[in-house]
Amino acid sequence: MLKWAAKKLGVGVVEVHLDDLAEYIELLARAGDEERRLIAAEALALRQALEAQGIAVGAPIDYIRRKPAMLTRLEDYVEDMARKDRIKSLGMAAWMHTLRAARHVVDGQRAEIFRELTLKMWRELGKGLAADTAVGLFPLDFNPANA
Repeated sequence: MLKWAAKKLGVGVVEVHLDDLAEYIELLARAGDEERRLIAAEALALRQALEAQGIAVGAPIDYIRRKPAMLTRLEDYVEDMARKDRIKSLGMAAWMHTLRAARHVVDGQRAEIFRELTLKMWRELGKGLAADTAVGLFPLDFNPANA
């Protein structure tokens, strides 16, 4: 309830986003190989679907500068989908966290910690796919291979 109120009021939103990202990374780290593979595959499929619609999650910093409202739409989608399809929700959460991190990097709000944690998140997701497939998953601005 407090996280929800903080998000709606914009109070402490940076810390809420950091906490949410850390929890997501922990969930990925605890996931079994099959669950991590399903989440990573869903994230890859969602990237392809989003980009086909012109939502350039593969270049999150540039995209969030042009379309900051998209973040709210992804947050709503993740929240709604969590009740219906856990894996789809967790796959989309990767992009939500990526766009959140991009927004905080652009705004200069704890940019280094967001970069570090988002890279860690993508490393965890990358463990769910073969190396050659994982390369197509990673976003430009948070690619573990470039870190």
